Order: sequence, then structure tokens, then C-alpha cells
Amino acid sequence: VALILCFSVCFVAGQGFQNVTQLIQAKGYPCIDHTVTTDDGYLLSVQNIPGHGPPVYLQHGFVDSSATWVLNSETESLAFILSDAGFDVWLGNTRGNIYCLQNENFSNETQEFWNFSWDEIAEYDLPAKISYILAHTKTSQLSYIGHSEGTLIGFTEFSSNNATASKVNLFIALAPVVYLTNAGELIKLGAKLPVPLIEDIFGTMGFVEPWSEINKAIYEVCANDSLVCETGLCAVAGCELGNMNSSMLSVYFSHYPAGSSVQNLLHYQQSVLNPVYQKYDYGSASANEAHYGQSTPPTYSLSTLYTPTALFSGSHDKFADPTDVQTIINQMPIPPFYQEEIR
Repeated sequence: VALILCFSVCFVAGQGFQNVTQLIQAKGYPCIDHTVTTDDGYLLSVQNIPGHGPPVYLQHGFVDSSATWVLNSETESLAFILSDAGFDVWLGNTRGNIYCLQNENFSNETQEFWNFSWDEIAEYDLPAKISYILAHTKTSQLSYIGHSEGTLIGFTEFSSNNATASKVNLFIALAPVVYLTNAGELIKLGAKLPVPLIEDIFGTMGFVEPWSEINKAIYEVCANDSLVCETGLCAVAGCELGNMNSSMLSVYFSHYPAGSSVQNLLHYQQSVLNPVYQKYDYGSASANEAHYGQSTPPTYSLSTLYTPTALFSGSHDKFADPTDVQTIINQMPIPPFYQEEIR
């Protein structure tokens, strides 16, 4: 299934424009804002819906934000469902989205700020937030729920860093992504665009920030023509027409896309074109040598993933294709704790 996700300010009748904290509070839930600083200086916004139960951390996907978990009703939004069940709910954001545009060392108007992909999100953002949550809650482990890129950084960090993996008692992967070899045809077509053309269109810094012209165009279409919006979404991401709440499209797309970096986009492009699970390729042997001390990007391996993992995928998902999901399962050293494909 293609999950519908979201961004920073949303119009709710009678309440005006709301950020994610206000969205949570408007539904009658408490919300505490936290700021987590990574080892490389990024300031990450995290929301907590406090509860007396064990902590559970929800992480959004590519160009998304923590709003994705709270846009629907209380009975249809995962953050509220978990809160009602007694969990202590934490919602993370990643560097470069609308809630994470600060770094202690660089302005977001500099190229240095945007020189990251999911490599750095996995290596720095994820362990920083997990450690912060555990320190704040005075617990030794939490449950982690990721969607799309949220699963990718989980697979990457939990298989690479035993210290982080030991802090997670359950990894729930929604629309799990590691490989994109069998992604949808429109995704493959986009991946064939030359890098210079992509950089001519989007630049080399931020990608689909909420204030960008492409975001404005997406919102205008989805706010005014639900059929065109839904048809386009299903063609790109995968879904069945009629299975979506078309009355909420203008709300969803007032929050989504929430922004990331062009380098992150290019890393996904590389994953579509190259079946190897590896770090970002800087494009030449000399550039890779400068960054990694070797002429090719270092590879990752799922063979060291021992975190109990549950996978939920969709038969129509054009990003988490069933064949690619099965490749993940085949490479895991122990079978998934639970696995389900939703048709």
C-alpha cells in the first residue's frame, strides 16, 4: 500500500493553520516538543505524546514529517491509536525537512547544510533520537516503527551499529525499503534523468521544500481536483482508485512534501539504477577516495540484522515492490518476527 503522508501547516476548519504540535493538541492530546542535537550539529524536532507505557518511536519516510502520523482522525492515526493504548509516543523528524532546518555549524543557506543523504540520517539522526528518548524516559529499550525511508535507516543502522540495535526491542517496518531495483516504471523513468539535468531543475541544496514552486503546484492540483491528484499518486506510488479519502487530499498535501536534500534524492536514484545496497556514490573514484578512502562506496549488509523485525508491505506499492521486499527477507539472518503483504 502507498501510505499517504504529510508536512508543516494544515488548515482545519475553524482553527486556522496548524503545525504538528497544534494538530495533536487540537485533538485533545498533550504534546511536548523536544530538540535533539546530532553529533554533526543538526537540530532535530521531536514531538512526544506522553504516556505511562513503554516508549515507541515513529519515523516518517522520504520528504515527509512527523505530521504524517496525526493527520487523520483519532481512530485512524497511528500516533493516537498507540497513545490510546497507553504507549509513550515519540514522533521524529529528519534533517532537512520543515522542522529541522538548523545546524550548529552551518546555515541552511549554505551547501554544507544540504550535503547529506539517508546515510547520514541513519548514522547520526536515528541513534541521536533513540538515545535521547531512552535518556528522557529512563528506559533501556524502545520499539521503533518506520515508514519507507524510516525503514531504510532502521535496516541500515540496526545492521551496522550494535550499540543502537541493542536499544531497540522491536523494529516494525511499514512499506520496507532497501532495494529499488523493481520500483515502478515512472520511478525508473525519473531515475534515468542525467544528474546535471536534475541539478538544473532542483539545484544542489534543498529538495521539494514546502515553499518551493513544485510544492505549490502539487497542492493546487490536489486541493482542486481530487481525481487528478489521486490518479497521479496511484501512478507514481501505487494504490487503488477509490481506496483513498479524497476529502482529505488538500490536508495531506498541505503537509507533504516536507523537504529533504537533493543529495538524498540522488542516492535514491542510485538505488534504482544499481542493485547494490551501498553508501552514496560521489560519482568518481577520486571523489569516493576522498570521502571513504576507497574508490567505490562501502556496502551495507543485512546479514548482521538481529533486531526482531516485523514487515508490512503492499502488493501495489511501487516503491516497496513485493520482489524487493522479498529480497530483504531473504538476506535477513533470522526470519522476520512477523511479515504480512496487504493486497
